[in-house]
Amino acid sequence: MSVATQLIENAVRLLVNFFVMAAVVRYLGPEKFAILSLVLTIYLVFSVFARFGLTEMLIDDFSKKNYQGGILEYTASVFSLKLTISIPVFLISIGLVQVFYGDVEITTAYSILGIALFTQSLDYSESYMQANVDYKKIVCVRVILMFLLSSIKLLMVLNSISPGYFIYVFMLEYTLAHVLYYLFYSRCMPKLSFVLAKNFFWLNYKRFLPVLYMNVVVIIGLKLDQFMLYKNVNDNDFGVFSAMLRLSESWYFVPTIAAISCHRLFVEWYLASEYRYIKNMSLTIWSSLTLAIIFCGTLSYFSSSVVDIVYGKEYISGHGYLSLYAWVGVLIVFSRFVNRHLIVTDVQHVFLIKASVFLLANFMSNYFLIPIWGIYGAIYSTIVSLFVSEVFLIFILPNMRSTRKVVLGFTY
Repeated sequence: MSVATQLIENAVRLLVNFFVMAAVVRYLGPEKFAILSLVLTIYLVFSVFARFGLTEMLIDDFSKKNYQGGILEYTASVFSLKLTISIPVFLISIGLVQVFYGDVEITTAYSILGIALFTQSLDYSESYMQANVDYKKIVCVRVILMFLLSSIKLLMVLNSISPGYFIYVFMLEYTLAHVLYYLFYSRCMPKLSFVLAKNFFWLNYKRFLPVLYMNVVVIIGLKLDQFMLYKNVNDNDFGVFSAMLRLSESWYFVPTIAAISCHRLFVEWYLASEYRYIKNMSLTIWSSLTLAIIFCGTLSYFSSSVVDIVYGKEYISGHGYLSLYAWVGVLIVFSRFVNRHLIVTDVQHVFLIKASVFLLANFMSNYFLIPIWGIYGAIYSTIVSLFVSEVFLIFILPNMRSTRKVVLGFTY
């Protein structure tokens, strides 16, 4: 499957999901959407713990056919470990939600959604397909899920189904993907069997625990403002802010896919000559930044009209949040292409430093700014934290000399 086809598939799928979600947000209203958004955010954080850093290792091992004890024993060991981990993650997460928020409605909704954590153990089927570049099957499952779940959500909106039932649909959404990958293509994948491999954890913990730490730091850093805001603002304002986040972040897949799709080209430039690589990579970064500034500036300027069209008058008070948060997109575009450079030049260890700095900076700035400026304080915190971790670090870390060359566009 070509890069263009993948880009079109992602664009269509995310576009459909965007408009369906907009209909759901309109129907629920800010206060009900506030609870749904918070619960979805909590689930995303704990799902990282349930994956246990094994997904990336699986794709690498499936690609290299690096099966310890054979593919059947290997997949059974992975399944057993992930299923075992998901049980305490599920129970501990419910306890933490109840202790931290003390709200029966939130705890109940998360308990329902948290059931999807157990199906994380089946995601080796998707990893198997990705490693074998079997994108047709992946796209097939994605399209089925898109039409099925979008239809259910729209029918619920049109028939004015009680907002409390929407959490079941999202639980189904997170669960069904892993189940379909396994059931639809089990004939071309290793069979599932529950066999505990005693030595699997100790043989591989040095590989997946650093990935787990990295993923946890990144997801907490990105969602920290929502956790800290919920107890400092009312449900209506939190719901409006959450809707603005979804609107602002809806296009981030474009630079992500573009950067990944161009990776092979970046490698060719790098192997050809340093001068050509720096010149072309710098041009790519600055061209992308220029487009991002134009798009984000337009979104910021017309934020009021955009919010009115997408979400309606009930959310119009959030246009100021969107106007400011839109500029985060410029830093996101910058980071996507700089991260490609770090991978090409084999300095991925910088990711860990960047993620840790972002988490620390975001926590400190949110801690001081939210009590002063509320939601705007959280947005300023995100912008400042991203600037420090994605831009400022480039000019102070000694091992980022090649990155400085690429960003500045010259050799020295």
